[in-house]
Amino acid sequence: SFTTTTTTRTTTNIHPTAVVDPTATIHNTAQVGPFSYLGPNVTIGKGTNIGAHCTILNCNLGSRVILHSGVRIGQDGFGFFPTTSSPSSSTTPTSTTTAPKKKPQELRVDIQDDVEIGSNTTIDRGSWRDTTIGTGTKIDNLVQIGHNVIIGKFCLVAAQTGIAGSTVIGNEVLIGGQVGVAQHLKIGDGARVAAKSGVVSNVHAKQTVGGYPAVDIGIFRRQSVEARRKGKGKKDKEKEKERGKNN
Repeated sequence: SFTTTTTTRTTTNIHPTAVVDPTATIHNTAQVGPFSYLGPNVTIGKGTNIGAHCTILNCNLGSRVILHSGVRIGQDGFGFFPTTSSPSSSTTPTSTTTAPKKKPQELRVDIQDDVEIGSNTTIDRGSWRDTTIGTGTKIDNLVQIGHNVIIGKFCLVAAQTGIAGSTVIGNEVLIGGQVGVAQHLKIGDGARVAAKSGVVSNVHAKQTVGGYPAVDIGIFRRQSVEARRKGKGKKDKEKEKERGKNN
């Protein structure tokens, strides 16, 4: 059963439609919006504002955190042992094939003070260490953060970025929109990642990278110029060929 006592729910700080587990701890200055759910042993810090339709599980939220509508925090990460099967020349699954087996996802998410998280962003709970979002970091809408990820202080992560499990991101890192970051990588303090990049190797501190796979920004720009030059040359040859046919 869930508590409705005035010690955890008032008309001013927790919306009547919100569902709060009795073991959750909520500071009396925190705000919880309509239809949000706060699960067992969640802690919510001073001045934190949780928007509508959020789900908060296995999580500690610090002070002055802002969660926009639809945020999901603390659900299981994507961890499975792959399918195994007996040797066979057929690629069709047989009765000896075993389904992927789920790996335990039993740890928490630590959201530190002054973090802001955009609508419909998801942050998975840890499996071998807590997933952590550092103080003052701002995360846009529609971002996926995998289990065991650590993001440092004062980072900016733009929309539709996906960060795979167990990656460590330093302090003051800037990540553009629609970036994909592979698992178990390190991105150093002050690094910058251009929009739509695919990061598949470590990024040094203060380095700027772009492209897929992401490379140093100077190399990426030269590659882009060369690609445009080759594309223009191909088009010019096609035009000359067409003119020759017409003549």
